[in-house]
Amino acid sequence: MPLRDISKTRRTCFATATARGFALWACSLAAIGLASAGCTSSGISSSRLDALFREVQTRGVFVGLEGLQPFSGFRADQVVGTVGDELGLAHSTTSGNYRVHMPIIEQANKSGWPIYLLGYSLGGDQARLLAEACNERGITIRILFLLDPHYMAADVPGKIPRNVQRVVFCTSRSYDDDIAVVPTADNLADASRTVLLVEDIPATGHMDLPEYVTQRIRVEIAKDLQQASVPAAPPSRRVPGDGTQARSGKR
Repeated sequence: MPLRDISKTRRTCFATATARGFALWACSLAAIGLASAGCTSSGISSSRLDALFREVQTRGVFVGLEGLQPFSGFRADQVVGTVGDELGLAHSTTSGNYRVHMPIIEQANKSGWPIYLLGYSLGGDQARLLAEACNERGITIRILFLLDPHYMAADVPGKIPRNVQRVVFCTSRSYDDDIAVVPTADNLADASRTVLLVEDIPATGHMDLPEYVTQRIRVEIAKDLQQASVPAAPPSRRVPGDGTQARSGKR
């Protein structure tokens, strides 16, 4: 996966980029005849919250923020759930409403466990805002994954806060065509504290990007856990999402 050529950076207005992104999703769905099986919830049920509080007593947590619903469906949820289960991490994903994850993250931080975030498409800025909220509370984010983040098209996109140790931008050919804004050190609040990695993945489009990079994300987190000398928790059992239907198919 080649690093993006930062000399190709260009900026477009946020409103235009968002409209283009919406058109892209709609056209992609029409082209392949894909109908979403449902949406990722914007909240977390009380029973799921209780379970998460118990889980983060003994393991780290991986939190995801979905893209525009219903088009993105369960894409971020599938990545976070799959990787979380394989690596023994507690995990939760919502569509927007990033603040609902804070109590879980605060408890994991209090217990001394690592925290990972992921934002897909329009959920990219939600994940960045969640990282900012953690920064205000003195909570470290080990890795922030941003997949085709549309907020980068804003005239003045928000910066990645200094509490993020490593940020990984993964961009598809759809991002190249519609947004084409390459993240640089200027997009970091403190380049001396945050490691920036940009992966250009022209082999896949926007809708397939989350599945395409799932293994890449698993390797990144597994390596980080090893470097941090975090004892491995037993693999967790996949639990249906917060108030949504259970997903079927090969995980």
